[in-house]
Amino acid sequence: PGSQTIALARFQVQNAHDETLSFDRQSIQLASGALAFGNIARLQLILDGNGNDQVDVGELILAETTSLDSEGRANFVLNPAMTLAPNSLVRCILVLDFN
Repeated sequence: PGSQTIALARFQVQNAHDETLSFDRQSIQLASGALAFGNIARLQLILDGNGNDQVDVGELILAETTSLDSEGRANFVLNPAMTLAPNSLVRCILVLDFN
């Protein structure tokens, strides 16, 4: 309880095409297990700007939510959308805060 900025998952978003793409939504499904969804205060999607798989001071928060559905799904909307250059990738970290 009360713990904040807990890195829960890391993933990449890759544009393997020759055209610029926009990344504007991400849905994450948390497995219930021992995790009580009601104890989660906030989830954030962070851009891992330096690619070190850690949340560093000053890294961009792409989106956040305080709501999970009853099955542990969080839906993020990036506003503004992230533009991905052709044949590029970005690294993201899912972070949560507990009540």
